Amino acid sequence: TGTPFTYVDVDAGNLTDDDYNSVEWVFTVDLDRLDENNVTPDEVQLQRFNETRGAWERFETTHRGNGEFVAEVPGFSTFAITAVEPASLSVTDASLSATEVEVDETFEVVASVENTGDESGETELEVLVDGDVVETRTVTLDGAETVEETFDVSVAEAGEFEVTVNAVSAGDISVTSTDTDGSD
Repeated sequence: TGTPFTYVDVDAGNLTDDDYNSVEWVFTVDLDRLDENNVTPDEVQLQRFNETRGAWERFETTHRGNGEFVAEVPGFSTFAITAVEPASLSVTDASLSATEVEVDETFEVVASVENTGDESGETELEVLVDGDVVETRTVTLDGAETVEETFDVSVAEAGEFEVTVNAVSAGDISVTSTDTDGSD
């Protein structure tokens, strides 16, 4: 929902949301206060508490300049002027389903991806085996969401290999040859 700067309760008296189409809300935020909190004007957003849903609703908020903002809302209620954290996605953990497989045998690489921001965003995941990209995938996460992504991977030659997802180590995989020449 964002970091609140202030809350405002607006009582419309006997009016209900059905009595009008929308309301244009104009408000100001001191630019020094934004600077003190490392917030840009683009991150300021008006939110309204929807009593029917019991949740906060975000509204497109436009910075007009000099700390003046405007948002169009469908009615009155409790409002919050917030600083919304932009999407920030990263791989927080990675693991392997096995530590030893045969050549061309499939194993799973699991990556935990977290969005610590308030807004949705996307990132590209890259699975690397000894520094070579073997699979990519773009994932989209809502604000404050964490997901696990599973990749099926195989290696075409025997050896010891390091597996990473976006520079986070999933571990080492030992790949053994299935060749048999009949000798002891």
